[in-house]
Amino acid sequence: TPNLSAGLNLPAYFKRICTDDVRLGEHPFRCVKNYYPVWQAQATWRAFEKFLPGKRPFILSRSGWAGIQKYAAVWTGDNYSTWDHLKLSVEMILSIGISGIPFVGADIGGFTVLGTRRPFLTRCSPELFARWIQVGVFYPFCRTHTSKPARHHEPWCFGKRVERIARDFIRLRYSLLPYLYSLFWEHTRNGMPILRPLFLHWPEQEECYREDEFMFGPFLLVAPVFKKGQRRREVYLPPGSWYDFWSAEKMEGGKTIVAEAPLERIPIFARAGAIIPTWPPMNYVGEKPVDELVLQVYPGEGEFELYEDDGESLRSEFSLRKISVEGERGLLVRVGKARGGYRWGERKLTVWVKGMHAEKAKLDGKVVEVGREMRFSIPDDGEEHVLELKSC
Repeated sequence: TPNLSAGLNLPAYFKRICTDDVRLGEHPFRCVKNYYPVWQAQATWRAFEKFLPGKRPFILSRSGWAGIQKYAAVWTGDNYSTWDHLKLSVEMILSIGISGIPFVGADIGGFTVLGTRRPFLTRCSPELFARWIQVGVFYPFCRTHTSKPARHHEPWCFGKRVERIARDFIRLRYSLLPYLYSLFWEHTRNGMPILRPLFLHWPEQEECYREDEFMFGPFLLVAPVFKKGQRRREVYLPPGSWYDFWSAEKMEGGKTIVAEAPLERIPIFARAGAIIPTWPPMNYVGEKPVDELVLQVYPGEGEFELYEDDGESLRSEFSLRKISVEGERGLLVRVGKARGGYRWGERKLTVWVKGMHAEKAKLDGKVVEVGREMRFSIPDDGEEHVLELKSC
């Protein structure tokens, strides 16, 4: 994908410099200076259209104004390698997301070494990097970054244990790309951000007006660790049933629980009725053909629209499929017929049921064997398929 990063694209000037003679059309520069980065991103987009026609560009902008989301992703600027700035990154991304800019991230591990206030010198520790990568893989725009004089922020620079943690969570992000990609499609339809404050889904719940946990799309609740040495934390679960993402243990919401948070993981919970499309993890997009689409589903009531296209073309054909889940003791999973002109290569469609065990199963009306892992696979032909389960 052709790409360009625009870092210093904010108009920098000082009071002693007169800008009265600088105009943008009929407008004095001082009246439209905040919109300058949007015009710059727009011009960059048009240049890519001209010289690489048909290809989808990736443009990254530090500055922006209303409309920047049409042309560029953004990041939150130069941050420090501190626990405060780890927490601040989530607060900023949630705020920017509900302001209508979905493709946003922060520099994982922190960027700036020298600060203007205490601590004047910051350095990312192995523990801080581990906790930051664990939440950073859920940023819509995800990257590690640092300034030249700072410590290197490649995962292998922090020891074998942290390298394994980083690898596991980066693999998790790559496996979640079909879910993430569909969330971007949803944003184009209704403006919903990728990272969501809890109050977007539960506005009547006072406990949901918080910034220390968030929803990743409609189904996954993520509770990062923001304190040095912390190995458990309180998590508020909104009303309804929830499943521990790591163990599939069911629990009821509407209350605060204490969740374990060893260094190797952070608390993540799936909402009842969750539908999470996943791929086999890979080192980079396009490394190998996607030979299996796995739908991780949880008992409850839920719907999701899966969006797919070729990932490269500017005006690609696309495919949409409605997926639904109904029931708890008996489960009905319906994968709708694909709509649209895009078709994928040969692959399997697997429904992976989590949080329950069934004694009987039917797939498209035919009795099928119930395995220990509750995975049911068929060729993915784009047609409608129905899985019916009866629990023990």
